[in-house]
Amino acid sequence: MSIISPARPPGRVNEVLASVRISQVYRALGGPELRRSGQDRYRGRAWWRDGDGFNVSLDDARNLWNDFPTGEGGGVLDLVVRVCGGSRQNALRWVADLVGCPLDDHPLPHFERVRWARERRQIERELAKARLWLRSALALGKEVIDRLKAPLTDPTLPWPTVGEIARWTAQLEAWRRLDDAGLVAEYVWWAQHHPRLTGGLVYAARLRETVERQALRAYLTVVATGEEVDAA
Repeated sequence: MSIISPARPPGRVNEVLASVRISQVYRALGGPELRRSGQDRYRGRAWWRDGDGFNVSLDDARNLWNDFPTGEGGGVLDLVVRVCGGSRQNALRWVADLVGCPLDDHPLPHFERVRWARERRQIERELAKARLWLRSALALGKEVIDRLKAPLTDPTLPWPTVGEIARWTAQLEAWRRLDDAGLVAEYVWWAQHHPRLTGGLVYAARLRETVERQALRAYLTVVATGEEVDAA
């Protein structure tokens, strides 16, 4: 469910969230030291649950976090809610105060309304493809996790890298929690940075939907004519 209400257009919310990086939020919440693990990526401790290892991944490029041992994760607001409790609306106000962009219910200036309308059009334009991408991404992620777990039943197979199963599990959970705006933003990021892979995932999901529709029509035709359905 989106946190955005009619009185608070998405443009204002996006402005607040785009003004901060998730590593900044982590530090502002009282988080301990961070270790850089790549470009725009960090590892930190889950101090809110007394975690003592660098098991939390922070991705500034996508403003996402994952707590590998627990499978928790999400965006900026999810992190604030996890540490401070309360609602996502309260978390949004906390972030707005942090970046110096206070929220209010006054009418938005014309240029912000224009930007809001533009963002809504982008969401509407990209949402169908984003959902197809998500369907394939989740299926691919589940397949990867199954393959990583294969050595549990077949000791001849090589063991995965430590934390890899937890990382994939947390990533899938974070994707499942995305609202429409977050999903489109994630899809656009992947389309910009990995265009061939993203296009392939969308195409594969579209093919699966076509096959499923054809199978459903065939089944309904059989049922309508009263013929027996082959269980095989």
